[in-house]
Amino acid sequence: MDFDNVLKIMLSIAFTVQFFLSFIKRRSFKKDYGKNILKLEWSGEKRKALSLIFIGLVTYIIYILVTGYFSTLSVLIVAYILISIYDFSKIKIITSEGIGEKSFYSNVYYNFIYWENILQWKWLEDKKNILIFKSKVKNKVETNDWKVLPSEIKEIEKCFSKNAFTSENQDPI
Repeated sequence: MDFDNVLKIMLSIAFTVQFFLSFIKRRSFKKDYGKNILKLEWSGEKRKALSLIFIGLVTYIIYILVTGYFSTLSVLIVAYILISIYDFSKIKIITSEGIGEKSFYSNVYYNFIYWENILQWKWLEDKKNILIFKSKVKNKVETNDWKVLPSEIKEIEKCFSKNAFTSENQDPI
């Protein structure tokens, strides 16, 4: 088996796993997510990374068209990059019912957690713009983090203070 075939198999597996993680796992199918309270902005780092990925993708497509090197491997590479961009470009959102990520390209929510399922939350001590929270998902406790812009900290803290349960007597996050 030559290198191209091994790479095709690896990319096919990676594409399938990425597709499952991006579109199926933790997708929220319930329709009522409440009224949107706050839609968090993308950081400059995320915008730059997406811009570089798009420039690289366009350059690669032009290279394929100019050289005529159109193959199954090139299609798999482009498809994998596109599905990775989709996963990377979800917007964090806070609603009256809970928090989650909303697809940039459609009205689909992912990783949605209702306020009553947030067990504890706090800001990371050495980096004040990272929110750590514990939530109950399918009878398991998960610890998640959100990196937010410094300008959004007060609004987010207000939403969490008003809606999410927190107790100083629980175990530290």
